[in-house]
Amino acid sequence: MKLLIADDEVQIRTGLAEGIDWSMFDIDQVYSAANGTEAWELYNRHLPDIVITDIRMPGMDGLELSRAIKRKTPSAAVILLSGYADFQYAKEAIQIGVADYELKPVKLRSLIEMVKAAQHKLLAHRQEERERRTLQAARWLEKLALGEQSNLSMGACEIVRYLTNTDGNFVCMALEWDGYAVRLSALSPERREQMYAEVGKQLLSRFASEEYVATDMRERRFYVLCRLAQVYSADSWEASVRQWHWDLNGTLTDKFGITVSLGMSAPGSVEALLRLMGEACGALNGKLVHGGGVVFRAVSGFVPVRHYPLPLIVEQKLAEAVLHLDVAAVNALIDRQFEEAGQIAGLSREGVEELCVELLRILYGVWPEERKEERRSDRPEWSRAIFLHYEIMQTYKEEVLRRYMMTLERQRNGSGGKHTYLIAQATDYIRSHYKSELTVETLAEVTGITPNYFSHLFNKEVGVPFREYLNRHRIDEAKQLLRSTNLLAYEVMDRVGFQNYKYFCQVFKKSEGCSPSDYRKHAVPGKL
Repeated sequence: MKLLIADDEVQIRTGLAEGIDWSMFDIDQVYSAANGTEAWELYNRHLPDIVITDIRMPGMDGLELSRAIKRKTPSAAVILLSGYADFQYAKEAIQIGVADYELKPVKLRSLIEMVKAAQHKLLAHRQEERERRTLQAARWLEKLALGEQSNLSMGACEIVRYLTNTDGNFVCMALEWDGYAVRLSALSPERREQMYAEVGKQLLSRFASEEYVATDMRERRFYVLCRLAQVYSADSWEASVRQWHWDLNGTLTDKFGITVSLGMSAPGSVEALLRLMGEACGALNGKLVHGGGVVFRAVSGFVPVRHYPLPLIVEQKLAEAVLHLDVAAVNALIDRQFEEAGQIAGLSREGVEELCVELLRILYGVWPEERKEERRSDRPEWSRAIFLHYEIMQTYKEEVLRRYMMTLERQRNGSGGKHTYLIAQATDYIRSHYKSELTVETLAEVTGITPNYFSHLFNKEVGVPFREYLNRHRIDEAKQLLRSTNLLAYEVMDRVGFQNYKYFCQVFKKSEGCSPSDYRKHAVPGKL
């Protein structure tokens, strides 16, 4: 700290400046002035932390000097000395906001205690101010991270405003709790607070000599913006951070059973904050392939890949494998897609989620009844919630395969003895449209499969060919009309979808052993 002593009496001024070893009290610079005017000039030049001044001095007196200092620096500590026990002086001193008031002759022990008290108050104020400034910067940093700040350049400027030193290079680090949803939920609120406090302590321990800003670590992902100390090169700073991260994870694992992954940007100016944040987040995408608990360094020229469309040929092959309940082919195709996705530089979590959505769209396109819980919405985002808490590629793939295997198993078992959905869809369509002209091609188009495969699947599931099933249903409907109406036989034929009366009679007789007219006579005696 710096101290300024102002007194027009040489003996007092010299005695206070030289007669006390101020270095013992963490004061490394002492200035002295013979009057208020000289003291004001020295104050503006050196901005001392504490000022000891006599009240009565030629030119600018001590009260006027105190007012000027407090206007310029409200936090400055001023101690007034006076040879007069005048209440008016004391009253004015209180109004100005001086730190203390001492009557001459000065008692050194008492003055030293006043200086120490002023130091303590100054340090407390600076700590509060540092915390307030850091909190403000953290809020702006968090707004930028969440995209809540519309004017991004203004957000960066606000952060700069709250940093005391913006010289040199900064690095942005994005830290993400591994297994956020599962592991943190297993901890009690009290244990979580202890864990956050531990991380805060570790941050302060490592970066105490380097100004830093950190966002709320209670979020799944939080950010640390740190100024590189001049004693470090970029490589040595990175090495020290890797060691710190290793030690931090060791502590977190031992105490709380959790780890954090860290994405690190390249060094840059604080004005390039948006780029630094993007690099740090992009680096964390390495977690998808390599797993958590690791430090990932930003790749030069990183561009996040958020869109991952499946090739059409893959869609067709996968849909065909699902239709045929070919587990081996499904496994191979899905494995291949995730393997190829893992080789894409810059693949983001959004890109992996889109891949999963596309794969599930194919599955539920073939077996729509398996998507019961999502039927309220036709939006493609319906399945993103499934992957909300997933972090690595393997868990994404396992969830997709689990849903595929469950569906294929249910379909292989006939859903408890019922027809598979495609055939149930076909029989429902037949019952609703039997009066119209129906062909294998019509039903194949309705179910979305080839005519040959439809005929094979229908015969296998229902036990009779499609045409025979259709005729049986039409005959059942014809029998109902013959029993309950006075329609003539050819009118009944037309009502149930037959186009040829002779063919209708042949099919009817083959099914019932008699003609339509004879059936009516026996079924409803007295009706012709």
